[in-house]
Amino acid sequence: MPEIHVVAILSPKPGKAERLLTLLQPLLQTVQTTEPQTLRYLMLQEPTTSSSSETTSEQDIVFIEKYASPEANETHVQGEKFQQVFRAIAEEGLLAREMVLRKGLVVVGGFEGR
Repeated sequence: MPEIHVVAILSPKPGKAERLLTLLQPLLQTVQTTEPQTLRYLMLQEPTTSSSSETTSEQDIVFIEKYASPEANETHVQGEKFQQVFRAIAEEGLLAREMVLRKGLVVVGGFEGR
C-alpha cells in the first residue's frame, strides 16, 4: 500500500483558538509516542503579524499528516486520545464550521526534503 497524506483544517470560533490548541497539544504527544506508522504529524497556524487584521482566535489550525498506509490512518482516527479530543471539541462547540478534511491523498509530484 502507498503512503497516504491527510490535510485537516479546523476553524475555531472567535475567542476559542487557545482552548482548541490546549485540547490538541496532548494529541500531538500521543501520536508521536504511540503511532510509529504516523510518519508526519504537523499542526500549523499562520502567525499573527501587526499588519494582519485577523487575531489568533480567528485563524485556522491546519494539520499536515503522512501515514505509512491507510490502515495507519485508520488506527490514528480510532485511537482513544483522538476520539477523546474531538469529542471535547464538539461538546464545547469550539469550531466555527465543520472541519475540512482531505484524506487519502497521494503524491503526484514535488519533493520532500533535500
